[in-house]
Parts: sequence; C-alpha cells; structure tokens
Amino acid sequence: DQRAKSAQKGRQSLRGFDSGALKSDFGWPQFTSKYMSTDEIEGILRMQLVATHSNDPYVDDYYHQACLARKSAGAKLRHHFCPTHLRDLPPRARANTEPHAFLQVDALGRLPFSSIRRPRPLLEVDPPNSSAVTNNDQKASDIPLEEEPMLAARVTIEDGLCLLLDVDDIDRFLQFNQLQDGGAQMRQRRQVLLEGLGALLQLVDPLGKSGNTDELAQKDDLVFLRIVSLPKGRKLLARFLQLLPPGGELMRIVCMSIFRYLRFLFGGLPSDPGEDEITINLARVVSSCVHRMDLRALGVCLASVVCSSEQPASSPW
Repeated sequence: DQRAKSAQKGRQSLRGFDSGALKSDFGWPQFTSKYMSTDEIEGILRMQLVATHSNDPYVDDYYHQACLARKSAGAKLRHHFCPTHLRDLPPRARANTEPHAFLQVDALGRLPFSSIRRPRPLLEVDPPNSSAVTNNDQKASDIPLEEEPMLAARVTIEDGLCLLLDVDDIDRFLQFNQLQDGGAQMRQRRQVLLEGLGALLQLVDPLGKSGNTDELAQKDDLVFLRIVSLPKGRKLLARFLQLLPPGGELMRIVCMSIFRYLRFLFGGLPSDPGEDEITINLARVVSSCVHRMDLRALGVCLASVVCSSEQPASSPW
C-alpha cells in the first residue's frame, strides 16, 4: 500500500510536466513548472536554439544531407545539397600564450581547436643525462613537437582538405544558383583557392623559370614528398587532381611532380589494404588526367620521367 501511494504521488507530481497534449503558439511543447512560467521556459528554449541552430541543413546536418544527395542522385530533394551563401571566413586567431588554442563562441563556452596544430604533450620528461647520448640525439630531442617535419606535413594536409571543401561549396553553389555575372567571380575565386593549394604543397614548376627539367633536385620537392608519403596526403592529391580544370597549367605542374617520383608513389603497393586502395585510386586519377592532356603537357610529363633522379616504376597503371 505504501508503494502504491508513493507511485500515485509521483504520477501527480509529473502531471505538471506532461507536454504531450499542450502546444505553444510556436509549435513547441508547452512546459509548466512550479518555479518558472511558460514564457520564461520558452524564452530559454529560444536562446538555446538561436545559439545552436541556423535553420540551414547544409550547415546543421551536413553529413546526413550528403548521404541523402548521394543516394538520391538526380531526384528532387526538399533542400538542395548546397550552401545558402558563401562566407569569407577570417583566419583563426590563436592565442600564443595558451598551451592549447581555443575558439571563443557566444553562449557555448570555449571550443578547442584541432589538436593537429598544437598537440598537447602526453608526457613531459627530462632528457637523459647519460654519456651515451650523442650530440645528434640531443639535438633531435630538443626539437619541439610543433616543428617536426611530419607534423607540419599533417597540418598542411588538413589545410589543403579545408581548401578543397571550400571548392566543393563553390561548385555546389554554382550548380543550384543563377548569378548575374554567370558565376565568373565565383569561378575566379575557385581558381584562386586551387592555386593556393598548389602553393601550399610547394609544387615546383620546372618550366616556370629556366625551362629545363634536369636542374631539379630532390630537396626542391621535399615538402611534396613528405605529404604524399602519408595515405591522407595521397587522398588529398587525388582529390586535388579531380577538381582541377583539364588542360590547365596547374594540372601540368602537379602531374610533372608526380611523374618525377613514380617509383616512390607506385613502385610497390603497401601491405595495408586501405593504403593499397588509396594508391590504386591515385593511379586511376593520374591516368585519367593523362588521357585529357594535350601533346605539349604530355611531352613535358614524359620529360619529367626521363630527367627524374630515380628509376621509374615499371607499370604504374
């Protein structure tokens, strides 16, 4: 009997919070409380929704909308998978005094930046004082993690992927919107982003200065080699080639860099099946680019193979 009475009291206390049958003028459930009025509760809900929702499915629900667009290609969707507008985002301001940078967001506190840029050390230990440590080992241990070459390569890859996402936004915006200038300004902005990615990869154009391909050394492509040595870097390179306009100078420069290091890229397939698939996909993309080249671009790419410091792979495709 005592349990039945306590359960009945609990049901009575929950009646004030039953929102199944009550709806406000805005279509929200109408909550009631002992200490707050309905208007106060709805005011708090509005503040939370404004801070966390922008009524833009492309921003709020990007991955789900991308899956819907991929599954229903060619069908009419309620919302086109494209941004409503393109914004020029300012560079992220990072506080140099903090051990880890944060992004200031109104009503949401502080959001940490990606740890790829300024990773926190897992453990700080003093360097060994034994006499067996050589000078080279001591110098290597004194290098901060932020200055490690491979970490810089990973940061470059992340920046490059962000640029490619901006290019995707422009392509989708042009696909579903009619602009007054026919999209000329957007296409120019797209080309600037692609050229910025080429500069980020530090690609060397042998024909840009002297026109000779035999003056390049491996140190000139050091950043490029570090990036493509990582599976994510090869993914970035393949996607970069797919977004480049066919027959352009930038595609020629990228393909010449690839042809100089065919054995490094395609000489041996890795043991990991995932990396194997990435390498095969890159080879297919490069093959597609070669088929769309004119004779001049194809000739300089073949010259890059001949003038390379390494022996080419037997059959990359």
